[in-house]
Amino acid sequence: MNKGIVMEMTEAHLVVLTPVGQFLRVPRGNRVCELGDEILFSPVRNRFRRPVLTFISTISAAIIICIVAFTGITPHLGGIQPIVAYVTLDINPSVELGIDAKQQVLDVRGLNEDGVLLIEQLKYKGKSLNEVTVELLARVEIKGIWNSGEGDIIISSSKAYEKAAIDEAAIGQVIKESVDKHIQTNHPQNQAAIHVASLVTPVEIREAAKSEGVSAGKYALYLNAKSIGTSVTIEEMKTQSIHKIAEDRGGLDKLIDTNKVVAKETFYRLLQEEKKGELDAKLKESNSKDGKSDNKNTSNKNDDKKNDDKKNDNSKNDTKNDNKTSSATNKKPDYGDTISKPTFTPAKYESDRDKKAREEAEKKKAEQAKNESEDRRKAEQKKKEEEEKKQEELRKKDEENKRKAELKKKEEEERKKEELRKKEEEEEKKKLAAEQKKKEEERKRQEEDRNRNQGDDRRSQENDESRKRQEDDNRRD
Repeated sequence: MNKGIVMEMTEAHLVVLTPVGQFLRVPRGNRVCELGDEILFSPVRNRFRRPVLTFISTISAAIIICIVAFTGITPHLGGIQPIVAYVTLDINPSVELGIDAKQQVLDVRGLNEDGVLLIEQLKYKGKSLNEVTVELLARVEIKGIWNSGEGDIIISSSKAYEKAAIDEAAIGQVIKESVDKHIQTNHPQNQAAIHVASLVTPVEIREAAKSEGVSAGKYALYLNAKSIGTSVTIEEMKTQSIHKIAEDRGGLDKLIDTNKVVAKETFYRLLQEEKKGELDAKLKESNSKDGKSDNKNTSNKNDDKKNDDKKNDNSKNDTKNDNKTSSATNKKPDYGDTISKPTFTPAKYESDRDKKAREEAEKKKAEQAKNESEDRRKAEQKKKEEEEKKQEELRKKDEENKRKAELKKKEEEERKKEELRKKEEEEEKKKLAAEQKKKEEERKRQEEDRNRNQGDDRRSQENDESRKRQEDDNRRD
């Protein structure tokens, strides 16, 4: 398979620019694409090319390559907006947002009737992905889609072309955070009943989804549901909301893991299995038709055999050369009627060759998938070990912090106890001092009372003595 950027489109053909600078005209078929999209296509069979046209094409390609080199234009040329990734939001309305490397929204499309109505008169030019998402959720809220208190949302992010310098998982996270915040703000009591799943899908999933007329998110959900044995059809994906599809099958978590982001490699593998299943069905149908054709040819062979017998009887009387000619003329192929062109190969044998080539390709892909799976397993194991090591370090750090906190808390308690003890000692000292002071004052008061009493006694004695002396003097007189 080759790949290239779509430069021109007609109803029947596409003109693409390949990575080596060639302009190729390929059949459009049922392909759904836009200008600037990177597509995959089968190699073009060149019957003949005029030298002048070849020269002109080469010069044109060289000029465009120079423009790319000196102006820094991305693979999207000719004034086409540099969309590097697409994000789809599936609720009941399904919409797709095309963004640039700075996560500015450059294009918005409704993927179903409700999606077209949802984006009417939406002003998105120059706005960030988060701003446009918030506006879309506000419009969904006005339509009352979550009034029942239940709902399911699929967010899908994918690159516009494989080499786009952007992290599609981070883009999906931006949308998911906006959705979670909206639900938490507007439906806090129903957060557990509104499920949100974020997917990262490869470029091929978006191409396949466009050809089926659904969003990349719904198509990825369809593939994942089939892989786990859940019956779901593309027609249901086209006509029903995500919530209705999930509700009929026991919930969104029965169709896909809503607790983690499914890797895009998983969806690529599921897409290859889907294509293989379609190819096997076509081969089976083709073989069935060939079988019917062989049955018809069998009846013709019987008639041909009778004619051959008559010809062989007549040829016995001919000359030797005539016998050779007759023998060559009457020779029949094993697979049916007489063939006018000896180089013709029946479809039956072509199918066998295709089947063999397909089996070899599948074997090669299986080996490659096995190697990739082993690499992923090793990477996941290494990541798991690093995560466990990190968790162990965090646990030790937490234990150390906890120990320090407990030690600090103990020291703080000891300090408080010491301060309390000192405070009690101070209060005890103050109390003792107050009692001592009170005793001293009592002693002084008693001393003063005693002195006062002694003075009174002395004065009384002196008065008595004076009275006695006066009495003595009065007696003498």
